Amino acid sequence: MKVGIKYCGGCNPRYDRVSEVEKLKKKFPGIAITYAKEEEVYDWVILVCGCSAACLKEKKFDARNGYLTVCEKGDFDKIHNILADEGNDTDGRKL
Repeated sequence: MKVGIKYCGGCNPRYDRVSEVEKLKKKFPGIAITYAKEEEVYDWVILVCGCSAACLKEKKFDARNGYLTVCEKGDFDKIHNILADEGNDTDGRKL
């Protein structure tokens, strides 16, 4: 599985976004989790917002299963569950 990560600009972060993504990488070493690039195709693209404004709306990446938007540290628990059960279809779902 291949997962792309896109961070917001970080103007008002309420948690350590990079640390949470690193935890995700450690929990799922068999999943390629990298910065999203427009020319790549991903199973999921995670839009990592630093606060509840969720200003990151970029959807210019090719994501087979869809986009997941996270806005707080607790949302990463939901991402863990989704990646563990990749059969969920959550296209465009905001956690």
